[in-house]
Amino acid sequence: MSIQRRLCCLCGLISCFLIGASRVAASGAGTLEQALPKKPERPYLHFTKRDLPAMRERVKTNTRAREVYARVLKEANRLLDTPVSLDVPPRYKGISPYFEGQDAFDSYRDQLSEAAYHLAFIFQMTGDETFAKKSYEFAEALASLESWVSGWGPSIYWMGKPFGAKWNDEEDNENVFSYELGSADASRHLAATYDWIYPTLNKYQRKRLVNALLEKAILRLRGNYDYHWWAHAWRTNWLPVCMSGVGVAALALYPEDPQLLDVVEETRIRINRYIDESIGQEGGYQEGLSYWRYGMENAVLFATALKQISSGKVNMFENARLRTTVQFPMYTYTPPQGSIAFGDGYEPLTGNWELYNRLALEYNSPQAKWLGQFFSSESTQHIGALDLFSVIWPEASVKPALPDASKPTSIHFRNIDWVVMRASWENVDHPLLATKGGIHDDPHHGHLDAGQFAIKYRGEWYVKELGYMRPNGLGYWDYRRRFKDYVHANSLGHNVVFVNGERQQYGKEYFGTVTTFQTSQSQDYALIDVSKAYPGKELKGWRRHVVFQKPALFLLLDEVESAPGAEIAARIHPGVPVRSKGNHAILAGENGAMAALTLLPKIFTLQEDRHAFLAEQRDAKFSWIPYYDLVTKASGVKTYLINVFAPVDSDAEAQQILAASRVALDKNTLRATVVYKGKEYASSFDISGAVAQLK
Repeated sequence: MSIQRRLCCLCGLISCFLIGASRVAASGAGTLEQALPKKPERPYLHFTKRDLPAMRERVKTNTRAREVYARVLKEANRLLDTPVSLDVPPRYKGISPYFEGQDAFDSYRDQLSEAAYHLAFIFQMTGDETFAKKSYEFAEALASLESWVSGWGPSIYWMGKPFGAKWNDEEDNENVFSYELGSADASRHLAATYDWIYPTLNKYQRKRLVNALLEKAILRLRGNYDYHWWAHAWRTNWLPVCMSGVGVAALALYPEDPQLLDVVEETRIRINRYIDESIGQEGGYQEGLSYWRYGMENAVLFATALKQISSGKVNMFENARLRTTVQFPMYTYTPPQGSIAFGDGYEPLTGNWELYNRLALEYNSPQAKWLGQFFSSESTQHIGALDLFSVIWPEASVKPALPDASKPTSIHFRNIDWVVMRASWENVDHPLLATKGGIHDDPHHGHLDAGQFAIKYRGEWYVKELGYMRPNGLGYWDYRRRFKDYVHANSLGHNVVFVNGERQQYGKEYFGTVTTFQTSQSQDYALIDVSKAYPGKELKGWRRHVVFQKPALFLLLDEVESAPGAEIAARIHPGVPVRSKGNHAILAGENGAMAALTLLPKIFTLQEDRHAFLAEQRDAKFSWIPYYDLVTKASGVKTYLINVFAPVDSDAEAQQILAASRVALDKNTLRATVVYKGKEYASSFDISGAVAQLK
């Protein structure tokens, strides 16, 4: 890195700091130093002495708070009789931690930090110093570790370029791996522990914990943020997770060392930019629902602490994108209790009660409260990162509700090009469809899946998104192998089109674009141009039209450009058993059936097959992943495929729909008519131009 470039980076950081400070001043708070109390009485980090009576009452009267507190109290009592092991496991020394499973050092570090954290909390709730003294034992063992960094961290470098990293052949200045996700967790836990057991500590003990937070967290980042790849990876969950760790640590220490407020301000600025750049106008987040939750809960935790300590003078919740982001889990909700699993997502509903409750508190959001009600205190056996905040934060008083009836139920998340089509929020008898375009520039959690679609009906995914690869395999961080070898991430594992087997590719130059989205009470329509997602040697062009005739009928028109005679395959991954009927397929779920009917081409075959899957991880089990292809030969330079998906009561009904449906094609118009449940649905497409359009 040249001296000139280093000076430019330094000037940029100084400019960022000054801009951030001016924003605080503009809000009426003055500088951050003026906004925060100089010598706050401890505890102050997440709650104060004034909050304790309400918290103690909450665990008596609020069901969730009572259950969470009972679990933590039981754990704390067990820990009182647990010896603190000083036998530190060796760090992982290999290059394939995902093959080996959980690193023993990581587990040891996490156990120490969580034990100290929970014991300190119980001390505050009960006033019993026995818990504080035991908390310090675990905290001192954590402080004694040489570092809090996972042993596998540096392997990220050789495995490939993470999402947002700048390194390349010309500039290679992001090779610092001295702070990562596990370090951030330990920082947050020890910061709270220090704040909560502070009155019981002698001078030496205080210095011991302060030095640990400085040495293992703050000083590893302060002044060299841009040497860590994640510190300017504005669209990845690593940034808010790691920055919140060091930011909370600085908040815990600033009364003794006010100059650490520059770390707090740096955290505020970077997390604000993360929110601005990663969250779209409609709330969409490119890494998917699971990593939206991970990044957002840590951003919200820091924002809440900063707002609370400053008595509302520094309020990150004023960010308009943060206010909007609850639309992402809301509009990707699938009944009865699920989420759309695009990318590295999961089918179960994503989130946690504390995150949704905080958003409901800040924005008086009925939707956030509605989403939070699905998460009971038994939703996980492990006490999670935010579970204590079921006790610390009051429950939002707003009544839970779905979006107002005047708002559409379907949406296009423009920044990530996801589309969700639905006729009902909660009626499982009304199927929903999700489809997407998107840029192929996310090696962490993105998939090569432009044009992908999935359909859910009566609680099951009839047309399936494979989602997150479980268990994790070797190569999770190696994006070259990830997209080459794993069907969960590459295009082979998605419901897309192939010409002579050509696959979608990774890189910013490869993408699909939702060029049109329309929604109404009776019909939704999306047009996705997926041509640029492929190298273009075999597949010259592909545009996917999706028409939703509400409440239950989906029609997909694929325009595929290729050389005449090329083999075209449209792939489907069913989430339920399939019965192939030659000219159509029946997707048979536990509570219903759906017909997959092909109107065009007239000559095709349905070829069933399976992916052989075995994750490269110790003790992983082999499995088959079924799919089928609609295969045809291109009769000209452009081939049209029309497929209809609709719930049916029997195979006879499917045959009737197919027999009654018709397609008319002339040089300017393609018209598809489907007769379903006694009603005629017609879709006409203008094909006179380069791109067909729904009339």
